[in-house]
Amino acid sequence: MAVLLVFAMSLVSAPAMAWNGPPDSGSSAGGAEKDPAVLELRELYEKAHVAFLAGRYLDAAAAFDAGYAQSEGMTAFLYNAAVAWEQAGNLEQAVERYAQYITKAPDADDYEEVASRVESLRAAVAEQREATVERIAETKGVIILTSTPQGAEVRLDNPQGPVFALTPYQGTLPPGEHIIFVSAPGYKVSRRSFPDNAGKVLIGHFGLSEEYFLGQLEVKGPVSGADVFLTQIADSEGGEVPVSKEEAGPVGKTPFSNQIAPGTWQVRVTKEGYVPYEKVVEVEQGKIRSLEVRMEVEATGRVSFEPTTEASRESKVYLADSLLCEIPCAHEFPPGHYEITVKKEKLKDLFFELDVQRADRIIVDVTMEPKTKRRGAVVSGVLMAATAGTGIFFGLQARKTEQSLRDDAELNVQFDTDDPRRRRGAVQAIVADSLFGATAVLGALTLYYALRKTGEPSRGEKRTDSLADHQPVIAPAFGPGSVGVAGSVRF
Repeated sequence: MAVLLVFAMSLVSAPAMAWNGPPDSGSSAGGAEKDPAVLELRELYEKAHVAFLAGRYLDAAAAFDAGYAQSEGMTAFLYNAAVAWEQAGNLEQAVERYAQYITKAPDADDYEEVASRVESLRAAVAEQREATVERIAETKGVIILTSTPQGAEVRLDNPQGPVFALTPYQGTLPPGEHIIFVSAPGYKVSRRSFPDNAGKVLIGHFGLSEEYFLGQLEVKGPVSGADVFLTQIADSEGGEVPVSKEEAGPVGKTPFSNQIAPGTWQVRVTKEGYVPYEKVVEVEQGKIRSLEVRMEVEATGRVSFEPTTEASRESKVYLADSLLCEIPCAHEFPPGHYEITVKKEKLKDLFFELDVQRADRIIVDVTMEPKTKRRGAVVSGVLMAATAGTGIFFGLQARKTEQSLRDDAELNVQFDTDDPRRRRGAVQAIVADSLFGATAVLGALTLYYALRKTGEPSRGEKRTDSLADHQPVIAPAFGPGSVGVAGSVRF
């Protein structure tokens, strides 16, 4: 069996330290430097680094592993743990940490180098032979950057260079000394010098100062929740600002406060039930422009007619004899009393009254019901006509037979009691009387079927909200032959 030999290499690195030097400009101390979790991470790093320099690689590996677990993903700890395990001669653990490192940090500058090393160490472990790969003798440093506000952009050595990271950042700096620039929109750029990150824990907190090149606009008033629209007309020097033909959406709701560019602005405030408010204001750099908005409620009330069933759609709404609209629809009414009729073919008419006040929002839920079918009246009417006609026929025949007998009697024509005309006339009279009786019954049925009403009446249910009077409302539910109430709350 091949013997795996581990060659120890001496380290020539400086002792671990933390950098908390004074800021160069635009930053303030505090924040991360006083965070207990950050201080504990620094302590773990320094403990591991001292053990590594002293040749106690197992202790260093354990401390780096603990630091990685506590930091919730700071890959510098993971890389350092791999180096310590390799120096301790435990190549399996080293391979595992290196593999984790390139998985967690696919964009690392040393990705290719570490990936190649993983393959070499795996081959050495698999073949159970003497390791011939050169060991890494340096650990990575750690830097922790925070800022107020968070999400600031971090750049190295050049304030106009590419973004290196966003705060808060935990990682490793490239080798060498660096000047770190931190910036955020609306804030002054802050810069700070840092020494070489190798073998150190560097901590920096940047408290950014606001830049007062903007102005402040406040829009407030007794009506809250109104939409605020802003359109810049001119810049701070009076230059015209191109205005888009399509209005942008609202920038917020009242009460509204935000920083905007200095210049001339058109402010428009809208809310349903109120007359839109418009005003042109001047906003100056570094100053607050406060605008008190007092909105007037609309002079009309709006009534919306909504169908509750598919059959109720396209029903026609009439005011007196004038067609207003087809459901679903809405109509503006001046304050007053109105009589409304809703009609649709084959459906029962709906009639109701409305009292509309200024700024009312009334919703009428309309349910139209089918008209009563008159098939029974038609059938009974036809039968009535048939029995009446037949009864008249037999009545005339009976009268004719009776007249024949009378004529013979006047002419002294002899006939006996068995004359068939006597029997025929009696039968004809009885049949006529029976048919007239049936006609009377069928006539009553025809009248009943013609006048009766089946099913539910068409109905409407009103819900009212008044912007001018926020009080609970009990409104009627109305329909022919039915009464009820529907409750609503004005808010």
